[in-house]
Amino acid sequence: MSDRISGVVLLAFTVWFGVNAWSIERGFFSDPLGSRPFPLAVAILMAPLALYLVFRPLQAPVVWPVRSLWPSLVLTLAAFLLYSFMMEPFGFIVSNVVVFFILSLVFRATPLKGLIAAVVATLALYVLFGWLLELYLPTGELFEGWFR
Repeated sequence: MSDRISGVVLLAFTVWFGVNAWSIERGFFSDPLGSRPFPLAVAILMAPLALYLVFRPLQAPVVWPVRSLWPSLVLTLAAFLLYSFMMEPFGFIVSNVVVFFILSLVFRATPLKGLIAAVVATLALYVLFGWLLELYLPTGELFEGWFR
């Protein structure tokens, strides 16, 4: 039953996402296709997957995690929500270190090892995406004048 609920939620999200993607206007100085095709393609590819979850034959009964794991699951979800809210004011580096540190604690690392792993993983991602792939990574409003 939980697959059907997930499928209905995913289908509702897909419809909302597709409607928003369809409403994207092509800018005057953008490429000929504009920004609309990629999000529309994502919505078009998500729709059959959501429908599959809704209409597929019932499988074995769902086994939910034991209650002792729920705090870890909630903390993980909270960490990802915190990450999305921290990105704009604090930037990529601080947001990643904080969230990786929280996730390392969820996986039962000691605080020192978790902090070291968070810093190393963040720096590795920064080098990969910021320098090697030359993608824009936000510095954050707090650190706006520090890096150029």
